[in-house]
Amino acid sequence: ITFDKIVSRNTHGSGCSFSSALAIHLGRGHSITESIKFSMQMISRFIKDSPDLGVKYGPMGHWLTS
Repeated sequence: ITFDKIVSRNTHGSGCSFSSALAIHLGRGHSITESIKFSMQMISRFIKDSPDLGVKYGPMGHWLTS
């Protein structure tokens, strides 16, 4: 599984959100590979949709998408 790096200052919360998503997908019975793929797609979307608040290290847009 490969993903392009997203250049963004708005990544606060990405690690804990990724680990939570991974646990949920594994708990739903998906394979580890599928779970990583689904979680990375979700986190990538959240980072791309993050608001630019003009701060050094801002939050990702996890509340903006579902």
